[in-house]
Amino acid sequence: MSDGFDNDYGRSEIGGMNGPIKWESLLEGDGLDGWENQTPVWSRDGETIVVASEDSGNVGPLERGDSSWESYELKTQITMHRAPAVQIGFRISDAGRYVFQFLNGWKCACICSRNESGLSKLDVVDFPVEAGREYDLVIAAREKSIVTYIDGVLINRLTDDTYQDGGVAIGIWGKNSNVLFRDPKIRHYS
Repeated sequence: MSDGFDNDYGRSEIGGMNGPIKWESLLEGDGLDGWENQTPVWSRDGETIVVASEDSGNVGPLERGDSSWESYELKTQITMHRAPAVQIGFRISDAGRYVFQFLNGWKCACICSRNESGLSKLDVVDFPVEAGREYDLVIAAREKSIVTYIDGVLINRLTDDTYQDGGVAIGIWGKNSNVLFRDPKIRHYS
């Protein structure tokens, strides 16, 4: 099990043009303040966001941020107890978004783009997800570059000229899901 801020694979702090760039927690106060699209299936347990869906309806994602969020890294620890897919949205704008997905059925990790035309897979890597195991996910979205790491290991890497700036989201796909997102945080590049 990873230990959040302390286990950052040698990158707990990086340097920018204006000095050190550190992680900022995406959790405020005691609840889910600052996150949009909250439904009863979302809750918070300390530093962990929990989604527990037992019905057949769609579960909307929790979103945070806006178009002022440019290049950044997003980090969270994910434990999937039950879910067909876990989704992390980033660079969310009116034009679309990028989505990182753990696809449990396909046993893969992928980066997709989503816009009014639908979902397009940009990079798919075989990755068998184990139920009940915590995975440390980092998504680095730097200008045209998108890179993901799981437990400190490079997983996806791609370049896309159509990138937009925008916020982030955590979500699931499918019914009867139970997923934990522990210690979500962001590091904005200056």
